[in-house]
Amino acid sequence: MIEHIFQDEAIPSTVVVGSVVDIKLFRPKNEDAIVIAKTVVIGKKDKTLSFYLNMAEQEHLKEANTEGLLFLVQYLDMSQSASAVTYIPMYGEKYSESRVEANQSFENSSMKKR
Repeated sequence: MIEHIFQDEAIPSTVVVGSVVDIKLFRPKNEDAIVIAKTVVIGKKDKTLSFYLNMAEQEHLKEANTEGLLFLVQYLDMSQSASAVTYIPMYGEKYSESRVEANQSFENSSMKKR
């Protein structure tokens, strides 16, 4: 379980315990990213909401919180299909880029030895 404090304007007025929501990230000049798809609000006290999330989702939520404003989009009911998660953590991008650079460096040095 994780608790998160949202900005006032980030929580639709209709969200209550039991509501099904996506948690999205607003980044200026970028498309909003879906960080967590189709999760259930298990607790609500003012701006603090609670969710059951796995460890990866918890880490993504924490990372996304450092990148911009998190907000909720509410599902009409449980029968709706879950949105596709589109969020890629910045550390994931950096990690991927550094692996590509390392592979390119290795390939270049290997080519010189031949």
